[in-house]
Amino acid sequence: MSTEPRPEAAGPGDAADWQDGAHHCRLARAFAKSNRWRPALAEYRTAITLGCAGSEVHTELDQARSHTEKQELTAIDHNQYYRLKSLADHMRSLFPEPKFSVLDIGGGDGTLCRFLPDADYALIEPSTNGAGAETPLPPRSFDIVSACHVLEHIPAGERPAFLDKLCAAAKKYVLLLNPFFNPSLDEQRRLNFVIELTDAKWAKEHLDCGLPVVDEILSYASSRQLQCRVLPNGSVPNTLALFFLNHYLARCEQPAALARINRFFNTELGDALTSTTAPTARLIELTIS
Repeated sequence: MSTEPRPEAAGPGDAADWQDGAHHCRLARAFAKSNRWRPALAEYRTAITLGCAGSEVHTELDQARSHTEKQELTAIDHNQYYRLKSLADHMRSLFPEPKFSVLDIGGGDGTLCRFLPDADYALIEPSTNGAGAETPLPPRSFDIVSACHVLEHIPAGERPAFLDKLCAAAKKYVLLLNPFFNPSLDEQRRLNFVIELTDAKWAKEHLDCGLPVVDEILSYASSRQLQCRVLPNGSVPNTLALFFLNHYLARCEQPAALARINRFFNTELGDALTSTTAPTARLIELTIS
């Protein structure tokens, strides 16, 4: 989830406005005006998916797409690239035709939409468009409802209600991609080590909320009569090493070296980094009957 502030144009009452495509178009224009092209692109895509039509909007979308394409996708942080690409690849395996609809819950600045150029894409993210857990969602409105690295930031007692909301909005699938508790690893020691060295907010939230447990998701799926598939994603050693590398190279102000390293991992090693014994995360596929 992103911590970058949204533009003042968002204003109060954004959660209630989420289904209004014109609201997202105004946000997109505010982001574009400040040259924040990644959230601008995601908001234009959301606006169009939610019915904000017209040639002017599509022209502005093309402009935002042109600007984001200058920001090389394969040079972004490898851990982000890996999880978003693997999530998008899984979506395309479920829908071989390029035109399907995706609701991206907690998707930060909406970078996922760059991996899905032809999908009908919409974003829910408090820091980007003011929408969050309280936002009402129309039932059975998206082919896929996706939450990437979100569930572990929700308190354990609130997770069943969160999943119920996602399932109610999905036509076909709910996809969860996030870390899960691994009894063979000392999660607390690892997270405390990350906090000690980097003061990472995400690691603190993992400790505070507690990592989800796969068996709890399986139990949830069984209680709702949902089919559930669990796939490993990533590798803890690789993810941790790349996190530290990105952190310290950024502090040393070495953007060219950082981009080059990320590009190498993203293009040369991306398909060979999943561990079945120590995965960074798991991709959970819930099939909506």
